Amino acid sequence: MRSLSELTGQYLVWKVEPGSAGNPDQAQRNYVLFIGDEPVVQAQAIWERMVSYELVMESSEGTYQVHMDLADPKRRSVVWKTGETHSAAGFELASKEGIIATGWINTANRQRLAWAHVNSVYEYVIFAPGGPRLITVSAVASLHIGGNPGQMTLAPEMAGDRELVPLVALGFALANEQLQLQLPYAPPGQPGA
Repeated sequence: MRSLSELTGQYLVWKVEPGSAGNPDQAQRNYVLFIGDEPVVQAQAIWERMVSYELVMESSEGTYQVHMDLADPKRRSVVWKTGETHSAAGFELASKEGIIATGWINTANRQRLAWAHVNSVYEYVIFAPGGPRLITVSAVASLHIGGNPGQMTLAPEMAGDRELVPLVALGFALANEQLQLQLPYAPPGQPGA
């Protein structure tokens, strides 16, 4: 595995491992981040519709976990490094319109970052208000119309940022849950849909 800080400014793509089709109410899905043909980071998502979404991401910097409470209308989420007792960052939904969402990320280093949708249906960015994009990430989708599903870019200025890895884990979890899985909602045709 390679360090995420050495991958800033590179074209990266998340891919889902084969055999992970559909969006069942309860399941797990494995992902791999590639630079070209080289796998550099692994992640596993586990979810239960309308209850929780969990992501565990392993990179050379360590293992980070994301927990998202799908029963909470604010979709509060937290990310931490395995073995540590404090969180590295937290997310709270600010607005939602269809499959488009915005929110705020507060980090342990007291950064307040925006989470917003851009261009493609699948693409989200993390940035400081008034500043450039720090992380751009697209949900991984087996079926898509346009855009670049799974694509991720990390701004070069993030290379020395200690919060890069937890922000990547949180951003990837948010993008996939929001756009691909729609887990806070009942499946079409069921009560609450």
